[in-house]
Amino acid sequence: MEVTDSISSHELDIKSQASLAKLTTFRVGGIAEYLALPKTPQQLAQVLAWGKAQALPVTLLGAGSNL
Repeated sequence: MEVTDSISSHELDIKSQASLAKLTTFRVGGIAEYLALPKTPQQLAQVLAWGKAQALPVTLLGAGSNL
């Protein structure tokens, strides 16, 4: 089972091996092992719980100007 399969029932957009360049102010950035784009506070809570359950580190990004 893929790691992302464990959250597919939550209707969250999680991509694996996602480029961060398109999401940053200066269009620079590497590849994220997993990228989640929650739209609500509830989805954010689900992503954080999912990361914890998978023993994955979670980094929150704002508009991407701090990378």
